[in-house]
Amino acid sequence: MRHLPNVITLLNLLCGVWAIHALYTGQTQDAIILIATAAVFDFFDGFAARC
Repeated sequence: MRHLPNVITLLNLLCGVWAIHALYTGQTQDAIILIATAAVFDFFDGFAARC
């Protein structure tokens, strides 16, 4: 359980990298979804880090 915040942070980073790749390949809608998903991971990362 103590590594959960780190895992969530890595998922956030992965979504960000995929979003950048999606933008470069012209998949704007996928990039928007990935950025929204990264924001959700960022939100839950804060909760997990406090526990």
